[in-house]
Amino acid sequence: QEQPLDMRSGATLAWLRSYLIATYGDSMAAAIKNGSFLVDGIAATDDDTPIGAQVDVLPPFAGG
Repeated sequence: QEQPLDMRSGATLAWLRSYLIATYGDSMAAAIKNGSFLVDGIAATDDDTPIGAQVDVLPPFAGG
């Protein structure tokens, strides 16, 4: 699901994590803990990563 978000200048991945958890609660916290982020198509793990034009939140994937 796509959701536009008006972010403040200089927003980071840490800010986005906090925003998503505050907005969507425990289920989002669990998805973020075990999932991953793509910032403008590139995997991002560092909380200091600046937010780009597009961020994808990827839930954990099952498989093997």
